[in-house]
Amino acid sequence: MQVVQEHGPSRQKTSRRETRTTQIYEAAARVFCEHGFGQSSMSDVAAAVDMTKAGIYHHIASKDELLFGIMSYGMDIFEERVLDRV
Repeated sequence: MQVVQEHGPSRQKTSRRETRTTQIYEAAARVFCEHGFGQSSMSDVAAAVDMTKAGIYHHIASKDELLFGIMSYGMDIFEERVLDRV
């Protein structure tokens, strides 16, 4: 049986990536709410999270994927909060 170490560098890298993606989702949600999805650009999202547009594309492939990710992230939070009350 192989034991998997959870505290190694690869776990930290994943955690940092997840944290950055979460920051992008939250900033993008604010931008989309303020300006509307159609009127917002990936440059607007990048500016809101203090990244370059290339940096955003390192994490997210497209604006549509970003919207889907925001919705999925929001549903995960909703589900977690509902299950916490059960």
